[in-house]
Amino acid sequence: MTQNDMFFKKSLLGKRKRFLSAGFSVVEALVGVSVLSVVLFSLSGVASSLQRASLESRQRTRAVYLSEEGIEAFRFLRDGSWNAFAGLTDGVAYDVSYGVSGWTATTTHTKIAGLFYRTVALGPVYRDAGGAVVSSGGTLDAGTRSV
Repeated sequence: MTQNDMFFKKSLLGKRKRFLSAGFSVVEALVGVSVLSVVLFSLSGVASSLQRASLESRQRTRAVYLSEEGIEAFRFLRDGSWNAFAGLTDGVAYDVSYGVSGWTATTTHTKIAGLFYRTVALGPVYRDAGGAVVSSGGTLDAGTRSV
């Protein structure tokens, strides 16, 4: 074998090694891109879930504040004029609205912030001989209403 043949053989072997290592780099790149895309899709799913949970939490907080406001409004009605409060019909769903004369109970229901209805239903209260509130039987307590 001549020197020229040996050089040619080494040259071909070197090109073959470079060719094989270049192919391995493409496979590595494909695997890397695949792993990266899976990670990015997972992160976008987590971000979407967190955004949905944040919105639900915000709506739940608004609902709690609105219900507390409704309870305070009915306390205002009770404390302002028991006769007006006592005159409300049992089992009817009432809404509260704030106007010029303050809080009033109404049967017209309005949607608050386009999401919520705030209603309160009143009922009678019955007491046993010891004065404890009972769910059935007992004597009607005309001076008390259940909310």
